[in-house]
Amino acid sequence: MNLRLVGFEIKKLVEQPIIFLFLFGCLLFNTGLLLTLDVNDDYLESIKQVNIEEGQKVTPELKENILSKEKNQRVKNDIKSVEDIYDTLYGEELSKKMIGVFQVQGNYRKKLEEKYQQLNPVIMQLSKEKAALDVALGSETLPVFNHLKNVVLKALLIESLIFACLIGLFSSTAEKLTKTDKLLLTSKIGRKVQVNKYIAGICLSLLFYIILHLFSLSTLFLFYPMTELLDSSVSTYFLTNIYENSLLFVEMPFITWLPMSIKNYVIFSILLGLGLLIIYFTLFFFIGLWKENMAKGLGVAIVLFCVHKGLVSYTSSKMGYFFLVLMFSPQQVLENYSFWFTETGPYTIMPFQETVVVSVSLVLLSGFSLLFSCFYSKKEVL
Repeated sequence: MNLRLVGFEIKKLVEQPIIFLFLFGCLLFNTGLLLTLDVNDDYLESIKQVNIEEGQKVTPELKENILSKEKNQRVKNDIKSVEDIYDTLYGEELSKKMIGVFQVQGNYRKKLEEKYQQLNPVIMQLSKEKAALDVALGSETLPVFNHLKNVVLKALLIESLIFACLIGLFSSTAEKLTKTDKLLLTSKIGRKVQVNKYIAGICLSLLFYIILHLFSLSTLFLFYPMTELLDSSVSTYFLTNIYENSLLFVEMPFITWLPMSIKNYVIFSILLGLGLLIIYFTLFFFIGLWKENMAKGLGVAIVLFCVHKGLVSYTSSKMGYFFLVLMFSPQQVLENYSFWFTETGPYTIMPFQETVVVSVSLVLLSGFSLLFSCFYSKKEVL
């Protein structure tokens, strides 16, 4: 790696006007998404007062005080409904619900049952911590959290992945486009240019990812102060996961494999998103090197994406071993974004599967990158 050449490659990329247009468009679009968050201000003000005056946990004393003093009827109803759902909950119960709705059979069913049995120690810990009793934002917790996670953060991730994929393709095909690719192979430094291009593209993609998140999240929390939400447990009574199968659905408590606050959940999601960004950039960079043409590389990527979607759709009704293999792909990790770090229903068979998939993919791609760099350094001019 040559830092001077990496800087030069970054400069070449930044000189493309489309990059700033895309960044500006994303920032503008994300600002619009932030403004679509619809909350009841009166309710939020009342529930925040409960957090300040009574505490963040729903205790019998707090229930009594709220029912006797609180004027907001919705706050009263919400506080009254709260119960420690983890006191009497077991993984086997969740397993039966999930298997019943998705009609899972055979070995896959055994894998799911084993996974949910591993959830019992987590449920016991949540019961011990009284996580379900966190007030958070009351019944506004679910819509606000879903907007933050499934709208804002997901949009930021997808925009960043699109940027990284296009930069990966452009970086690896730019020399072919200017017909200087064979000339580069005639010098020792030139043979390593693709390494510098790869590093430059990664750096620019990470910078794009960071800028999007810093701007969007700081804007969100400026307009909507959410200290009570961020400090609450992500497994509060007011948060649930919903899994759909045709006309049936099952509602599950929001149980993560490691008890965490909503703030930590957001941080871990952003970090895992970074891993996905590196994976997608690397894959598209190699596709570009393979096809030596940006349009052809994009076409190949679209075909692979459609094939993956078709295979998942076809095998989902049977949920056999082939479906299980597909669940271990980075693309499926992205598809399951809404359920990251939770039990993830029928789409995983092990704790933290999305984290394992991203970590293993990064290791495999790193090894492949080293092998390819050795091959490229000896590549002959044709």
